[in-house]
Amino acid sequence: MFRSLLHRVFQRTEVAVDEGGVRLTRARGPSVYVPFAEIEAATVVERLGGGALRLERAGGARCVVRASPRVMASIMHDVEVWRVAERPAPIAALARADRDFVGWLRRIARRRVEGYRSASLDAGALVAILDDARADIEQRAAAAHVLLSTDDDGDVVAVVRALRRALPPAVVAAVWLGPGGDVLVTDAARDQAVALLPRVDRASVLAAAPARDPATRARAASALEAVGRETSVRERAAARPVRAAGTSKYRGGSPVTQAYVWGR
Repeated sequence: MFRSLLHRVFQRTEVAVDEGGVRLTRARGPSVYVPFAEIEAATVVERLGGGALRLERAGGARCVVRASPRVMASIMHDVEVWRVAERPAPIAALARADRDFVGWLRRIARRRVEGYRSASLDAGALVAILDDARADIEQRAAAAHVLLSTDDDGDVVAVVRALRRALPPAVVAAVWLGPGGDVLVTDAARDQAVALLPRVDRASVLAAAPARDPATRARAASALEAVGRETSVRERAAARPVRAAGTSKYRGGSPVTQAYVWGR
């Protein structure tokens, strides 16, 4: 029992913040994703060896993260910003209901391709949801997946642009599952995203496979090149290095660090 406790206390974990929540990626054992939407309170508490950040989740669950003061302050700031932010109205046609992760995404994409073109599934509305960091994570995931399923090259470019940001794991997984998604999402980004999904969603994704049609993969590669050229011009102008697609860093500047995590 004591050995198990020590394992939990001193388990090395990478703590990172993306647009939708906090990522706790463990070297051993299951990784955990805590969406901002589920965090009811974030407070600094005293632990052996210094302060730690306690995240109180809906339903009474909690996790305690020990990190640098800068990281803890950054997470607390992001939680507060999320709590008071005005969020866009969800698109009913993208609702998941009780469907499994893969079945839900493919059903919505199929309806869009077959001609179910309500105003809510208009490409402009989908891009707006995908690009809005305040939007519901599942809505953003569905929007990204549907955009890859259209016949408009501009929709694919919009998804690639979004991938330059630190998207929540569900959104990255939804892109990987879409037509040409295996070209847009690196293996490392896919593995990290899938590891952070809830267990039932993880199983659904691992049992599926992205579409590997040569035409859609070529279109995805062209979109990557186009956005890469755009980014190179902007980055050179700002004297900053270009970041490869599939990597992530929170655009608000929240740092990535190593930390210890107690419990869940």
